[in-house]
Amino acid sequence: VLAGIFLCISGFMLLWGLGRYALWDDESMTSLAALGVIESGDTSAIHGLNITAYREGLLLKDLHDRSTPPLSAYIAALSMKAMGPSAFAVRLPFALMGMALMGFVTVVVLRFGLNLTESATWYFAFLGNTSLFLFLRQGRYYAPSISLTVLIIFLYLKWRGGTKRLILIGLLIALLFAANYMACVALL
Repeated sequence: VLAGIFLCISGFMLLWGLGRYALWDDESMTSLAALGVIESGDTSAIHGLNITAYREGLLLKDLHDRSTPPLSAYIAALSMKAMGPSAFAVRLPFALMGMALMGFVTVVVLRFGLNLTESATWYFAFLGNTSLFLFLRQGRYYAPSISLTVLIIFLYLKWRGGTKRLILIGLLIALLFAANYMACVALL
């Protein structure tokens, strides 16, 4: 019951009002890169007659963004292609990743066989972390980076020397690198 309440509150905090307000600066850069992905298959800075050139093209090479890790743009592009360009479409896949992370937390708490007080402490610790929920619902790299980092650490701690798990960890590290270069380096 406690796990169900935790998941319901988490879902509310992650999904409520995703499209209610406009994209903020960094989210709009992700969505513009996603438009480039939709239009050209790459992080093109050209959108019709417009060019997205943040800080006079600082991030661009040959009119493509080659400095920003591309995973967020590709995730947003898939969602925008399916639902059309909107704040809700940009934020939804990231909020769903956050929801999957909260589901993972629930499974881990249940598997450890904690008593009611210990479980409640973990759930309240997560629910009380407002910043975490705000980051997880943004159309940026936060949700993929946090989720992949947690999953990689979990798989590494459970790794017993098998090749299959090592390959999976390697693939997840490559995805983390595509989500955020510095988070990947810090994790390694």
